[in-house]
Amino acid sequence: MQGFKFFLTSLFIASFVFCGCVAFAQTKQQSSPVVVSAVAPLYPPSAKAIRLQGDFPVDVEIDRSGKVTSAKVSKDAKLASFMHKVVEEAAERWQFAPDENAEKKRRVQITLSFRSIPGAHYFDSTAVFYPPYRIEVRDNTEIAP
Repeated sequence: MQGFKFFLTSLFIASFVFCGCVAFAQTKQQSSPVVVSAVAPLYPPSAKAIRLQGDFPVDVEIDRSGKVTSAKVSKDAKLASFMHKVVEEAAERWQFAPDENAEKKRRVQITLSFRSIPGAHYFDSTAVFYPPYRIEVRDNTEIAP
């Protein structure tokens, strides 16, 4: 009987310690930054002319106040060089929720998508935000062959 009480006491202490470790780990977990303002780039006329479209990932760094401090086109992106500046400048204008408890800069990858939809209605050419980190810019301009 004494062995059983010892077992139950040990089990209780072990579960208490385990729950404490889980709670501590959850408080240290970094949550994903929340977008406050997503800025869509303009669809460059030169990109429209060649019907350039696709998804262009940008790696951004965010400071504690939620401001983007760095935006670089992802190394994996297959992107025309003239588009680098367009997508990086738009990404730099995004704003995220502040995190005063952040110990270092936060990093996320956002995606700026460009789509050409000839013949679509004018309202189909507005930018669309897809949470958490993607915005799509649409163009409905008909281009003569």
